[in-house]
Amino acid sequence: MNRGGSRTPGEVTQVILPAVGAFLALLIFALSANMLPAALLRASSDLGVSPQALAFLFSIQFAAFFLSAAVSGVIADRWGMKRIFLAACAMLAVGAGIWAMARGMPHACAAAALWGGGGGVFESMSAALLCERFPSRRKFFMNASQAFYTVGAIAGPWIAGWRLPRGMDWRLLFLGVGLAGLGLGALLLACRLPAPPPRDRLALRQLLPEARAPGFLFCCAALFLYVLAESAVAMFANLYLKRDCGAPENWAIYSVAIFWGTMMAGRALCALLPERASYEKSLGAILGLSGIALALQGLANSWPASLALFALAGFVFSGSWPLIVALISSRAPRHGASLVGLAVAVGALGCVAAPPLINALTLLFPLRTAL
Repeated sequence: MNRGGSRTPGEVTQVILPAVGAFLALLIFALSANMLPAALLRASSDLGVSPQALAFLFSIQFAAFFLSAAVSGVIADRWGMKRIFLAACAMLAVGAGIWAMARGMPHACAAAALWGGGGGVFESMSAALLCERFPSRRKFFMNASQAFYTVGAIAGPWIAGWRLPRGMDWRLLFLGVGLAGLGLGALLLACRLPAPPPRDRLALRQLLPEARAPGFLFCCAALFLYVLAESAVAMFANLYLKRDCGAPENWAIYSVAIFWGTMMAGRALCALLPERASYEKSLGAILGLSGIALALQGLANSWPASLALFALAGFVFSGSWPLIVALISSRAPRHGASLVGLAVAVGALGCVAAPPLINALTLLFPLRTAL
């Protein structure tokens, strides 16, 4: 920045636009991740399959997310972030086109896989990009970026709930997400994103010792357990409140939005954590409080009390993902994109594991105990 306070062209293309692109990528990813559940009933009826069969595509989408996040960092460290970001935008746009023309499960499976692949890049590389561009403010930017994700997680189902009952075709929602991906690609073309020096292109063997380090493995385990717990609450809180606690149907549905809303508020607050504060101590406090909030569900004697505890869990959950990712990036600046991508991929397995785990637990225990 010059003394007059204005931004130079280099600062705009190297700092401002990449940060805006990373925030928008997370918001678009949140829309793509939550659009299928929101349009499930309309889409299943139109495609001639059961809602249960179409819901299986969520697992396909996140399996593709896992693979994409695992390799995107390695690709970015070898050939640069811009190429992998633009490829993800193209995957999202093509997937949206397939959704718009889908006539059965084969088309829907292909579209879900493409959206999952693009989402894996958006989630992992946005975090890596922000950590690389703002190394002295990782806590702020990780929490702020995840607040953008939360906005998308709330906005997608809300828009679907608002427009679909009024006659809007569900395919238009998917096309809208695809157009947003194309717009993001146009923005990224104007950015100057990190490109590794040539000598790093064949230095992947140096990544293995860092990936095997106990500290990195611990972060991966913590990220997986966090995503597992978050996904279990987001997927099953409404069922728990309606079936086990006797909540009215509307409040059971509202619980998901309330959970994400308090998480957004918590991330906004965690963004104010000083950068010099210990990552380990902050994470320990957040995860400990989250466990207490969920454990107290066993003592709740009414659905309002249970709903309040879910809201509290979302609030204290909020900083876990951003702080774990920021910790990984701060400990491995040389291969930050690769390690962040691997960790995010491991965390995504929590989304895959949550439904079968909760279903298995409910065979042995009441849902109240499982959650």
